[in-house]
Amino acid sequence: MIQYARLLIEVPIEGPFPDYVDFFNEKGQLIRQQVQFEWKPTKCTHCHMLGHTNDICKKKKEIRKEWRPIVQGVSATQNIPSTLTQRETPVRQNPLPSSSAQDQEIHKEEKNIQKVASNLFASWRWIHNFHLNSKGRIWLAWRPSTYQIKLIRMSEQLIHCELSINKHFYLSIIYGLNHEQQRESLWNDLMDISSSIDRAWCLMGDFNTLRFKEDRIGGNEVQDSDIGELATLLDACEIHDLKSSGAYYSWTNKTIWSRIDHVFLNDIWYDSFDYTHSSYLPNSLSDHTPILLQFPSSPRPPSVFQYCDMWSKHKEFNNIILSHKDVATRSPMLSLCGLLKRLRHPLRSLHRDNFVDLRNQQVRARNTLESLQELHHQHPNNNSMAHQEKEARERYISILSSSIDLIKQQGKIEWIKYGDDSTRLFYAKAKQRKLSSYIYTLKDQEGKMVEGFEEVGQAMSKFYKDMLGEQLTVRSHIDMDVIAQGKILSSEQQVSICRPFTNKDIKEALWSIPNHKSPGPDGYSSGFFKSTWDQTGHLVCDAVQDFFQYTSLPKEISATKLVVIPKVQHPQYAHEFRPISYCIVIYKCITKLLGQRIKEVLSEIIHPSQGAFVEGRELLYNVLICQDLARGYQRKQISPRCMLKIGIQKAFDSVHWDFITDMLKALCFPQIFITWIKSCVTSVSFDIHINGRTTGTFKGGCGLKQGDPVSPLLFVKAIDYLSRLLHKHSLAKDFKFHLQYRTMRLTNLMFADDLILFCKADPPTLHHIMSALRAFHETVGLKANLSKSQVVVRGCKPRLQEQCLRITGFAESSFPMNYLGVPITASRLTKLECNTLLEKIRARVRTWTTKHLSFAGRAMLINSAIFGMINYWASIFIIPHSVIESLTKICKNFLWGGQSRFLNYPQSCLGIGMSR
Repeated sequence: MIQYARLLIEVPIEGPFPDYVDFFNEKGQLIRQQVQFEWKPTKCTHCHMLGHTNDICKKKKEIRKEWRPIVQGVSATQNIPSTLTQRETPVRQNPLPSSSAQDQEIHKEEKNIQKVASNLFASWRWIHNFHLNSKGRIWLAWRPSTYQIKLIRMSEQLIHCELSINKHFYLSIIYGLNHEQQRESLWNDLMDISSSIDRAWCLMGDFNTLRFKEDRIGGNEVQDSDIGELATLLDACEIHDLKSSGAYYSWTNKTIWSRIDHVFLNDIWYDSFDYTHSSYLPNSLSDHTPILLQFPSSPRPPSVFQYCDMWSKHKEFNNIILSHKDVATRSPMLSLCGLLKRLRHPLRSLHRDNFVDLRNQQVRARNTLESLQELHHQHPNNNSMAHQEKEARERYISILSSSIDLIKQQGKIEWIKYGDDSTRLFYAKAKQRKLSSYIYTLKDQEGKMVEGFEEVGQAMSKFYKDMLGEQLTVRSHIDMDVIAQGKILSSEQQVSICRPFTNKDIKEALWSIPNHKSPGPDGYSSGFFKSTWDQTGHLVCDAVQDFFQYTSLPKEISATKLVVIPKVQHPQYAHEFRPISYCIVIYKCITKLLGQRIKEVLSEIIHPSQGAFVEGRELLYNVLICQDLARGYQRKQISPRCMLKIGIQKAFDSVHWDFITDMLKALCFPQIFITWIKSCVTSVSFDIHINGRTTGTFKGGCGLKQGDPVSPLLFVKAIDYLSRLLHKHSLAKDFKFHLQYRTMRLTNLMFADDLILFCKADPPTLHHIMSALRAFHETVGLKANLSKSQVVVRGCKPRLQEQCLRITGFAESSFPMNYLGVPITASRLTKLECNTLLEKIRARVRTWTTKHLSFAGRAMLINSAIFGMINYWASIFIIPHSVIESLTKICKNFLWGGQSRFLNYPQSCLGIGMSR
């Protein structure tokens, strides 16, 4: 009989053997059990390997003794000037005077320190950590005429100092050691430093660890533990990545490529610096890429009017609206535009007099309240003191409420609806949006690097003017035989979609626009009209009704602000940004009403293969059909078959305007409805906003605005023309369907611009498909993107497979194939294929700073956002158990910081009733 517990304990080979283990018993009590090892192997303290001791370690270098003269030591802070004249300078990190400092890491013997300093840092000041590491791992050099540096802390892996240019900030230079346990002291030092940081802080250098799983190519697979160190550090120190350009991987040995050099900033940074940028330069002869930290001087963007929801709570707000109402009898559209224009100046004055510097107002109001409360406690029967305290309390609550309204509006926090009124969260989100919004470097269409805010703005303006401006292309007319392959509107539907719009319809359309949605060029959000509906409601209704009567839009209503957001993680070219249109609220009301009428008939006239924006159709249906198609592709003895994944080039931005009107006419939409749509689509003029300023204005010439409520519905109609083209070609005698859907005669699956085509791997059939794609491009303007399109061919002999690839011109692919956010596989889902899900959830969690969210807010985010993604995958696949455990661990760490013993308890047991 065994009289004691026998355990197998897995421990890292580099670390010590544990003397005890901790566990929770059935009562939830922490128990510490001492461990007794039956046998311990011999271990070397030098190389950490087993089987030999430190004395006979072959990897231990023999220390060579030599005589050397005594050299007078040099102080690290010797002759640092006590003051620095504050003046404007080109604020960028100065390159070292010798290129050798960028070509190789400086690992010199201490005896050569004077020589290196005089050669590389002539007339410079410098700091090193030779006395802590014999290799002098970190050197910091600066020109005393430009910078003033005060050393604060130094270790083997860190130099922390205070740096002054025209502003003061903290700078930590990092050179992390190779082993995880050796870096623990570095993380502890940084966390200790962060607790006392009260101003801007920058951390940069070789951290020797990864941020994301995609930060390494080659070598061993990146594990969760490999990225856990930085994730923990960033959360604990409340720091985040700095936007960068240039090379992505910062270290290589020509076999493995890794991004281990980073630049991080704290949240306070952008209180001091409006723009900061880091560039990863060519590595030349070094294995590391140098990092250039830049503070490009730039004038502040011009002040642009933008309505703030907090204004409506001020007692003078309604009086301002009433005193500026227009009584002149003009057209309703111009009357409303005139009122909005006249209100800008008084509303700006209201803001200037009452809402400037709310953060300091909040601090002062709280201090005043606490001082009065302290006095009131000393004189509890003083009625005058009680009245002053009440007024101070009301003022503090009012300022706090205004601060929250402002930061919510600036932060665009759509995923949190209740349970969190922490201004820290909202300020952090607003700063995060500001951090990711600017563009300082860009490559133009010729591949030439453009640097500077003005130069980037000009390059962006030229690109989008060429893409969205007036076009000279000639397109083919719609083929009515193609239209005949599907349904058109009935006479009853024609009458229904043209029935009069009521004022109730208009109000409901306006109320459906969230307050936090960014406004158009006039600066008024939907929140303004909601808060002033009693004063402006009749003007809004009259203006909308005027459009439906006279079918014209003045330029004040059709003007659109064009902004860009990145489509990839590190965009370098203009085409790697997505243009988003910010439309004026009245325009949105009109197109929302038109969109509602289109939705009523869309399901009747759109091909069943289209799953997007059609009522009653789900994204899941397309994924399940596609997954069913992929089954069997891995078998050897199967009939010839192929699946094509088509990516559309510049989808929304390439649709011909003439096609939209012709397509509506071919589908038998009433002429008045076509005129309404045409007026909305073709009256657009764009103001391009880059880095907070207008960089160009031009008249639109093609494309559908991303941000316009009616655009997705019109785009679905454009894509439906391809479904009808494919159906027409499938009627040909030599067209051969995919074996699994030969009976259904199904050729395609569509979800907006995500297209999957499938057929037999047969040259005549593929010729038909490519002919349909060419006709689609010539008629609609939408073209298959060769770089994003793929084809999977199976069951063919090599010659036939080669012929199929040559006909399509697409790159050959294999399973898993990503479609609508999930991997389409030919067999059972594996753990490796679930990395996409894990990375998506990790990325989402990274945007939610745990310290800025209450417990209720974190629980809500897990239940809504994270479990929503997991349930979507689980409705399609059987997710491996190990992946479920990893997902559970991510949720636990986010909610509890790893201490999750209450996670699945029912609410009656003081848990939170959360289940996966």
